[in-house]
Amino acid sequence: MPPTETPVPPTETPVPPTETPVPPTETPVPPTETPMPPTNTPEPTEAPADEGGDEAAAGGDEGSATAYDAELVALGEQQFTLCAACHGADARGVPNLGKDLIDSEFVQSLTDEELLDFIKTGRPIWDPMNTTGVDMPPRGGNPSLTDDDILAIIAYIRTLAAGE
Repeated sequence: MPPTETPVPPTETPVPPTETPVPPTETPVPPTETPMPPTNTPEPTEAPADEGGDEAAAGGDEGSATAYDAELVALGEQQFTLCAACHGADARGVPNLGKDLIDSEFVQSLTDEELLDFIKTGRPIWDPMNTTGVDMPPRGGNPSLTDDDILAIIAYIRTLAAGE
């Protein structure tokens, strides 16, 4: 008698359901190409020339220098160390990582308040204006930086740019 083949039914191992990933708590806001309107935060004032018209006393040429308090600039220099990881110790940028902040038309085109808002928000890699392909995290990756700390960093960067 020939052996008969009895089909063996396949065994089905139950697969536990997978957990649905929890969406992030913050919804990314896509960037706009329209500059943000200025707020009521006071801007640094033009440095006045002395009565003799000595523009060098203002720290710039043709009276165009913006005056920042020396203590504010010193604080900004200390706080800039985190930024230097990507933007370089001299703020001239690190190739394929962080942009030059001294010769940046983008930085120069923003008011201090607009630049503060930008740094607080950062620039994610999906932002079409991000040309490095590297995420700039909000507050430069240091959530403990206060707005005043960031404004000090901005004063430091602007002072470096004015010193060219």
